[in-house]
Order: sequence, then structure tokens, then C-alpha cells
Amino acid sequence: MSQSEKNIIQVFEWESLRINENGFKTTHFNSLVKWQEKQKDIYFNVGYNKITFTQWVGVLQVGSLIIEVLPKADPNRYETHDEKRTAATDRWKNVLIEMLRKTGRLKLRTSDDTDLAVRHQSLFDLYFHSYLDEVETLTHRGLVKKYRRDQRNRTALKGKLLFQRQIALNLVHKERFFTEAAVYDRQNDWNEILLAALNVTSNVAKGGLIRSRAQNLALSFPDWSDRNFTAHSFECLHYDRKTEGYKQAITLARLILLQLNPQIASGQEKVVAILFDMNKLWEEWLLAIYRSSYRDNNAINILGKKRKGFWSSERGKNKILETDILVEDNSGTAKRTIIMDAKWKRPKNLPADDEIKQMFAYNLMWESKEAWLLYPNTKEQANLDGKFLHTAAGTLGMRFVDIFDQDKRLFKKLTLPK
Repeated sequence: MSQSEKNIIQVFEWESLRINENGFKTTHFNSLVKWQEKQKDIYFNVGYNKITFTQWVGVLQVGSLIIEVLPKADPNRYETHDEKRTAATDRWKNVLIEMLRKTGRLKLRTSDDTDLAVRHQSLFDLYFHSYLDEVETLTHRGLVKKYRRDQRNRTALKGKLLFQRQIALNLVHKERFFTEAAVYDRQNDWNEILLAALNVTSNVAKGGLIRSRAQNLALSFPDWSDRNFTAHSFECLHYDRKTEGYKQAITLARLILLQLNPQIASGQEKVVAILFDMNKLWEEWLLAIYRSSYRDNNAINILGKKRKGFWSSERGKNKILETDILVEDNSGTAKRTIIMDAKWKRPKNLPADDEIKQMFAYNLMWESKEAWLLYPNTKEQANLDGKFLHTAAGTLGMRFVDIFDQDKRLFKKLTLPK
């Protein structure tokens, strides 16, 4: 692993980080272990005085230490020479950011050449800047107004008089009226979420520029009392024409409020994290890149997840199959259906038995004659073709997708495997 800047450690997925390496201390180790115990997912494996990262990539912050976990298509090869290591970490950090951008998980107001931003900013900083950019756009447009029910003491009778509260609070104050009235203003869930995320940003961010931007943007909001937002709070949001423009800002605010609030008790280093399952990100990136590549081709339809019932029991318990990517090709004389399943971790030889059986079922259920397992390829690797012995199930092939162009940048377009 490498330490590209002060207090920033860069590691690859499936790589280990040991105590006393590059500023990683026992207090950091203990805090990460306690933090993971509270999480639903296993983001890393704990060993003796070390943690080994898995397919989860992104960034963790433990106190003042930042750990960037980067993807790498070949987990068995790690450069040891300093210059090669730096070049590899820069390249794969750029890969991660470009995949996040392409899949809509991260938006940056930068040119396509993100090398400068990648070199000098942590992934936390990039997410914070992206969020602040979105909020800044919304404040310039004007924060959305909504009707809400407001209960309070008033000096004039407005709205519905609440008798029980009136008697309890205003028995000796005849000049006051406790009423409930409809108010049309900016105090609503959308704006309160934005403000709460701005407050977390100003508290968590290490960079002075980010904290200053967050604090200045917070001045555009009234001084509302703090609310505790949960995952359910975001599930209850229903967008309309007025709030449609809030979607990206709310997506980033959700991540900041639910993942970046410190969750370690006092006495320990605080831990915050933004982590992504590389298997899912690879699938989402492939879907996005194929869709953009065939956007102008009306004969080829690139579909995302499609579900079909696979098994039903007399007790009402059902099992379903769900594809990663389904392609409908109408360019020939007959319609061609292709099932594609994204696999980030490359096999040593043949696909696993469970994967082959899964693709067999996909072909039967969708009446497809072609199925592909798609793996990343950063060097020349031979494709593999095979056929199912059940004639109705068609074929299954392994395809290693070249993701880098000649300049070692991610391809912006891909062609479907053949």
C-alpha cells in the first residue's frame, strides 16, 4: 500500500493493511473493528493486527487518517516499486471516479480529464464538492416552497383553533390563539435535508474550503431546528415537478446523513465511510456504457434488471430470477435475445458451477440462445465459448472486456460481445 499524501493511505481491494504501516495505528485498527461490528455488511476481514479489504471500494476516514480503497481488476498483482505503485493508484482511482460518474453516483463540475482533481483531493472531498455544487445550483434557482401544517400561538385568529392546547396554554392570555394553519414557505423535508447535510459536511470535512462553502450555503436557509433523518425519511419523499431538480442533491445528502455521521463512541477515533460493492458498480457501469454506446441504434435495446418468477410453492413462497443486463437485438431477420451477467472478480480458469447453472436457467426462462459472463480485462486474456447440452438452452461464453484505451483511460464506448 502507499501513502500518497499526509494522512492518506491508498490500498487496493483484497490487499491487507497492518498496524504500524504508513501511519495505521492500533487506535485506528480498534475503531475500524468496532465500526464494522455495527454495520450490516462485511467491508473488510479482520486478522491478527491487520485488516484485509474485500470487494468494497471507496474511502474510510478514521479520525484524521483517510484510507482510500481502490479497485483493481487483477487482485493478484500489486506493484511494489514506488513509481509504478503511484501510477497504478492514480489510474485505478481515476477508474473508480469515472465509474461513479458514469453510473450517476457522482457528479463533478470538471472536464473529462480528472487527473488533477484525483491527485490532490480525497474521494471524500470529491463527494462533498459534488454535493455543494448541487446545493449551490438549487439556492441560485430558489429553494422550493411547499404547504405545511403549522401549529403555534398567534396574536390573531388564523386557521383552526385547537381548544385543548388553547385552554392549556392561553387560559390567562386571552389575547393569544393556539391554532393550526396552512403555511406556504421553504420549510419542508427537501430543504431541511439539504441543511442537515450541509451541517454534517461542515463538521466532518477536513478541508477548510469545503467547510467554508458549506457554512456559507447554510446561510441561505432559515435557522431551523435540527432533525434526525433515517432511511425511512428518504423513502417517504415523493417527487413532483417542483422537486424533480432536487434528486441528485438528495441522493448525495442521503449518503452524507446516513453514512458520514460518526458512529463511534467517545474515546475512540471517529469513523465515517463511503463504500461501494465493486461487483454492483461494475454491473452498473457496463449497463450505462452499453446504453450510451447504442443510444442512437434503434434496433438494439439495452435493458437493465429484468425479473421473472422461477418457482412457486403451495405456501405462497416464490423464487425469482433477475438478469443483470438483457439485450434485445432486432437488427437481423429474427429477434436475438442476449443475457449478460457482470462479474468483476475474474476466474482462474472456468466459471463456477453455480454461475453456469444460473446462466442455463436464464437462457431457458427468457428463451435466449446466447449468454455471456462479462469480466474486466486489463491485459490480453482468451475468451471462452461453450454450449449447453440441453439444446433449448443455447450457449454460454466468457468474455473479457477491455476497459482501457491506448492511453490507459476507461473506454467511453463499448461494443457488444460476439
